[in-house]
Amino acid sequence: MLFFPGWHNVNSGASGTKNFPRICISYNRIERRKSAWLINDWLLDCGFTRIMNGKSYPSTKKYARTIYRWANNGNLMGASTRDYPCFAEALSKTKLDIATHQALTIHRYHPIKKHLKDIHLETMMGMQIDYIEYATDCEYNIDNVVDFVESEYIETDLPYVIPILQGSKPQDYINHLSQYGDRVVQNSWIGVGSLKYRRNSEVKDILTRIKLQRPDLKLHEFGLSKKQLVSAIMGLLFSADSQAAGFASKSLSKSRKYENSNNPAFALAYAQQIDNNVIQNNLFNL
Repeated sequence: MLFFPGWHNVNSGASGTKNFPRICISYNRIERRKSAWLINDWLLDCGFTRIMNGKSYPSTKKYARTIYRWANNGNLMGASTRDYPCFAEALSKTKLDIATHQALTIHRYHPIKKHLKDIHLETMMGMQIDYIEYATDCEYNIDNVVDFVESEYIETDLPYVIPILQGSKPQDYINHLSQYGDRVVQNSWIGVGSLKYRRNSEVKDILTRIKLQRPDLKLHEFGLSKKQLVSAIMGLLFSADSQAAGFASKSLSKSRKYENSNNPAFALAYAQQIDNNVIQNNLFNL
């Protein structure tokens, strides 16, 4: 299982992202970013805290442009789709039900992918035309350029958008998976949302039900803590992330919870503990 500690200091300095071999960053941290920063492997979280604050997401096109712009800054392994969590607090903010949150999650998934494709083709068109104009003095037919660019298009050239399953009960997640239909292809890397703060038995039950339905899927879990990443759960996951990395240890009071939140060493130590647990779990299951 790959673990991505969440981190909020998006910079190239001592407290920045360059310190981590893998990391998860919220869209909210780079929405207005203008310059590149040092980073290795990373995931882009959609910034769902907007929903928790009673706000709406920016347009899918704006989100897609942000993904495309920074995809080659380090190695962007995946960007989560714009999902709508289904735990009670989120539902109370939107005043909507689980079925609507599931529909909204899928409703945003396809446009994000479509915008990424359109942005990519537009970029490739511009590069091709610039090359033709630079290399030759002859006139060119725009239709021929369009045909050439489209013929060269390969979907895997685009940043990967992670579809996310939402729900409350295990059957909700199975229903949501069926609603995605053929959008979730064989061996897809797919997120499972709204599991944070649940009992381990609930998390295991939901993940097991999904794997029984689609054993080929590579499941990613958002926001699981060390307590939840026990061997029985890690064995069902391909990857996970947690914003708890960098929080203070139990020995400190609640008022000092964020005392070391800007120190990468604490987040790295947190991630290392989970990586060690993964290694032990793999050895145990050999």
